[in-house]
Amino acid sequence: MLPIFVNSPTLSENWHCVCKILPGYCLKAFDSERAQTLKYPSHFPGAQLGPKDPYGMQISFGKGWGDKYKRQDVTNCPCWFEVLLPTQR
Repeated sequence: MLPIFVNSPTLSENWHCVCKILPGYCLKAFDSERAQTLKYPSHFPGAQLGPKDPYGMQISFGKGWGDKYKRQDVTNCPCWFEVLLPTQR
């Protein structure tokens, strides 16, 4: 079994945070209450990669990305998808 990697603007103050989730573990990857407090685009100054929508997250299977990996962007991972959740305004 392979780990999955998740990037969500509600995971931490640092939107660059990509979390590795090992098989058998779970993670609350999205917090709708916290997403409502995020300001777009001012919450992401200088952001070029990663989810820029406070209601979006990216998930990769088996391969990570970001500052600690040779793949700087999720689009360089072999198997990934982006989830855009409906806003609750």
